[in-house]
Amino acid sequence: MPEQYPVRTAPTSARLHESLRRAAARGARAGGALLAGLALAGSALAAASGVVTIVDVESGQAGQATVLRGVARFQLAEGVPLREDDIVEAGAQARLLRLEFGDGLSVSVGPASRVWIAPRLPGERGKAAPRFYLLQGWAKVDAPADGMPRSAFATPAFDAAGAIRAVVVAVSPEGAQVFAEAGEVRLQVPGAGGSSTASTLKAGELWSRSGETKAVLAPRPTPAFIQRVPKAFLDTLPARAALFKARE
Repeated sequence: MPEQYPVRTAPTSARLHESLRRAAARGARAGGALLAGLALAGSALAAASGVVTIVDVESGQAGQATVLRGVARFQLAEGVPLREDDIVEAGAQARLLRLEFGDGLSVSVGPASRVWIAPRLPGERGKAAPRFYLLQGWAKVDAPADGMPRSAFATPAFDAAGAIRAVVVAVSPEGAQVFAEAGEVRLQVPGAGGSSTASTLKAGELWSRSGETKAVLAPRPTPAFIQRVPKAFLDTLPARAALFKARE
């Protein structure tokens, strides 16, 4: 059953809190849902928000890569299409999940992480949904050469946009960190009373915030951050989505 995560009142998301509450309620109703393979059918991939292209988990660790869809939870496999409002979950024994989208964007998901795909936000009809919402854990975003299309993504700690090329994000109850590996990242960080502050990271910079303390911007990643980054994020991975589209 998915947990309810504390979500900030921020740009994009006072309303996201209500959506998370509803997602948690769906999970409660689905408590007895059986893990099962999610089949590709017909033109499902063409209509999807993305596709899972890598599922790398420790041997014998079934259930370490799943997706919560509506009132059911399914085990992920390579080639499974993703849809708006899916919540992708990587367990502690998952080494890497790779999500790819039709416009060239890819998101690598690290261990003990949860990613909400294009959440539909009540009351924001007509506005572009965040591409994804990192509920917790690690994600690495790689955008095509012309930058991240429909650029926004979000976390409980900030909204992100900008001329993103490659960025590594970590989110936990204790705080959040963002490393701009390439390109530029603009963060909108919530404050008291519904206010927010903006912060811009240039390539090579590391943004860190612990709890409600003031964020710190460093000119380079710290040794402690580098040590915590999932090892799979250090590899350059080729796009694989076309392999699964060809199987339709």
